Amino acid sequence: MSSASSDIRKTYELACLLSPDLSEEQYKSWLNRLSDAVKKLDGELLGEPQIREQKLAYPIAKRLRAYLAVIKYVSDTSVPDTIMNEIRHEKDILRYLTINIPKERKRPIKVKKAKPEAAVSASETQAIPEEQKKDDLAEIDKRIEEILKSSS
Repeated sequence: MSSASSDIRKTYELACLLSPDLSEEQYKSWLNRLSDAVKKLDGELLGEPQIREQKLAYPIAKRLRAYLAVIKYVSDTSVPDTIMNEIRHEKDILRYLTINIPKERKRPIKVKKAKPEAAVSASETQAIPEEQKKDDLAEIDKRIEEILKSSS
């Protein structure tokens, strides 16, 4: 039986801040090196690696700009540590970070059951007699007329 950690494949994202002093060819070379490192360790790239210029929130090695390289891949759980060890001491990489991207879990939809209202028996409800309804309507009409007369 093989170890559990080597059988588990997860999705990762590697982000590196590369020195702004590099040429375009050197950036492409770095992207190829990082991509090849993932492939060499039986990782599978998800899409093309991306690179873009990024303004930094604070100076890193006296630089206010850097190039952000992002690579998404699926691999065994041991691969990110191996890649981090390979790039740890590179002077062209200002910062690096690998994160595990969790799988989207579909949550079951919980339907709340409506609480049944307390049933009221027919004997408890008292029907309003027709005469009382007519009297109430007549009183309302009188009040409306009084209000209208007083406002005019």
